[in-house]
Amino acid sequence: MYRLIGILAGFALLAACSHQSDTAMNVAKDAMAMKTKHSGLVLENMNKSVRPGDDFMAHVNGGWIDRTEIPADKASFGIAYVLHE
Repeated sequence: MYRLIGILAGFALLAACSHQSDTAMNVAKDAMAMKTKHSGLVLENMNKSVRPGDDFMAHVNGGWIDRTEIPADKASFGIAYVLHE
């Protein structure tokens, strides 16, 4: 009986793994298709007046930091707060 349960569990595991790899493959194909159309970078969030070698964080996120105001009732703000609400 335990052997039958083990065999069935093994088949279920294999079926789950093959479905996950198919899903991962589809996500990778979608990402590659997007890459040819759009890089995914929001260039408006960059501050090109700061050299990347001097302050990389300010170079990449400087535009967003300048435009974004932290709400008065929050200690910080970002995409995690937007998704949570």
